[in-house]
Amino acid sequence: MGLEGLRVLVIEDEPDSAELMTVILECDGAEVTAVGLARDALTALRSFKPDLLISSIELPDADVYTLIRKLRSNLLEQGSQTPALAVVGYAGAVSHKLVLAAGFQMCLSKPITPDQLVAAVLSLTERR
Repeated sequence: MGLEGLRVLVIEDEPDSAELMTVILECDGAEVTAVGLARDALTALRSFKPDLLISSIELPDADVYTLIRKLRSNLLEQGSQTPALAVVGYAGAVSHKLVLAAGFQMCLSKPITPDQLVAAVLSLTERR
C-alpha cells in the first residue's frame, strides 16, 4: 500500500529539501502542502487538515519546539492527534530525545533517502 489519500504538511525553509520531500511523497500518492515559515504552517494546518506533519527543526521565524506545541494545541482543538516527523540538518545537531520530548513521534537526520522518508511516513500513519 502506498500513500494514496494521505495529506502531508511539510514545513521546510530550504526550497530544495521541501521540493524533494514533496516530489517523493507525491510520487507515492500523497497530497502535499509545503510551507517555509512557521506562521504559514499554522494557517496551512487549519485549511489543509493534514494526516501527518513533517518539519525541519531549523526554521527562520520560530523555535520549532514552540511551533510543535502550537500545532499540537491547534490539532487537539480540531480533535486530531496528527503524528509529526522531525527532520534535522545533520546527525548530532540536536538530541533526538529532545525532539521526541517536544512532541514529535520520530526524527530523521539528513540526508534522507526516498525509501527512508516513505518508510517513516508509512510507520507513523500505520500504513504498511
